[in-house]
Amino acid sequence: MAPISTRRLALNLKGIEHQTEWIPYCDIEKRFKELDIPPSDIRSDGTPAYTIPAIYDSSTNARISDSLKIIEHLDEAYPHTPKLLAPGTEVLTAAFTWAVRQRMRRPTWPLVVPATVTSGLDGPSATKYRGNFESWAKMSLEEFKQNAALIDKAWKDAEEGYSTVNDWLKAASKSPNQAVGPWLTGKDVRLADIVLAADLAWPVAVFGEDSEEWKKIGSWNDGRWREYWGLFKQYATVH
Repeated sequence: MAPISTRRLALNLKGIEHQTEWIPYCDIEKRFKELDIPPSDIRSDGTPAYTIPAIYDSSTNARISDSLKIIEHLDEAYPHTPKLLAPGTEVLTAAFTWAVRQRMRRPTWPLVVPATVTSGLDGPSATKYRGNFESWAKMSLEEFKQNAALIDKAWKDAEEGYSTVNDWLKAASKSPNQAVGPWLTGKDVRLADIVLAADLAWPVAVFGEDSEEWKKIGSWNDGRWREYWGLFKQYATVH
């Protein structure tokens, strides 16, 4: 099960040659420190948070974590490739990213994580991921999976979150200034498009594109998410 991040989609969309290094979930902080990659954020208690994705660009010697910073770097360092951040949209894009992940990734989390632990991870990584989930759920992963009421609520919450984002997109499409095209802002793909695709890629990667779970998600909002993922499938290749 290969994670499909904004970084991977951006690199493939831009056509930039790259190689992936797989890091076990439990070793992310250790490996980042070895590679001198900075933390992506600072937690509320003041401690550094090390999260993927991250890149090392040998052509510029840049070491970067955090998706937005990675995209900014790629746009600047490779100006001949499609520009993913339109000038002056950085703040709006950051706000959109946060909002989408609150309404799509967060409610999908309790559905995807159990499958991730049981089929996508092993050893210390599975133990750590399981611990995070069970701390949140206040019960064992097995108890959660056997609780039909909780599972049903998780699906309803996820569908509600996706529908909220769908309402945003529908409202934007009615703007008289909206350019015509397959992407959110018209004919040019932008980081906002990749943010949506990356959040859709998570259940696709965990459940599988032929799974009942993904078919269910993909069918929401008149099939918007299935169609949107279809635009990005070609950019999800792992190198």
